[in-house]
Formats: sequence, structure tokens, C-alpha cells
Amino acid sequence: MTTYIVDRCYDRYIITLTQDDADGVPSILRDTEEAAAVGLLSETLLLALEDHRAAGRLRACRVSAEEDSLVVDAEAAHGYEDYLSAMVDTVTTGMTLLAERYPDAVAVEC
Repeated sequence: MTTYIVDRCYDRYIITLTQDDADGVPSILRDTEEAAAVGLLSETLLLALEDHRAAGRLRACRVSAEEDSLVVDAEAAHGYEDYLSAMVDTVTTGMTLLAERYPDAVAVEC
């Protein structure tokens, strides 16, 4: 089971993506459609954050990636709040659609 959680506090987002590996194999490593889709959205999130950071649209951005979890703490720079909001909303929408399609594999909390 993959769980995607978004916490928003003003222009700061804390995004947590965790995988439950009940059978000893992290779900992101499984050869399934949902694992591939979650991996694609996770990579999209990280690439978009890097683009925003390089363009100066982020005041702060910390990423902690481990084998079974990803934690992002990002804050928009003044005047760029809409850029970060749109990016997070896009990834969250994708995860929500996956949760609807694969309710036993993906969960979203906002």
C-alpha cells in the first residue's frame, strides 16, 4: 500500500509518500501498473521541485528520500505561491486518480 499525504500551512507544503512492505518487498519495487504510476508521479514531483528551486520560486525545499518513503518540505518564495500550489495540486490529482483506480494499493490524505 502506498500512502500519499499532503499537509499545507500557508505557502508551505509537507508531502509524505510511504510504502507499506508487508510481504518484505517495498510496493514501489513491485512490477505492477500502480507501482509504475506512483513512481512516475514521484519522479515528476521531484523534477518539478528541482525546476522551481533552480528558477528561484522556492524559499526553502528539503527532500528526504529513503527506500520506502519520500518526505518533501517545500515553501514558495514571495510571489510564486501559485506555481508551487499548481504543481502540488497536479501531483495530488494524479495520486487521487490512482487511489480511485487502485484503492487497495494507493491511499491519499489531504
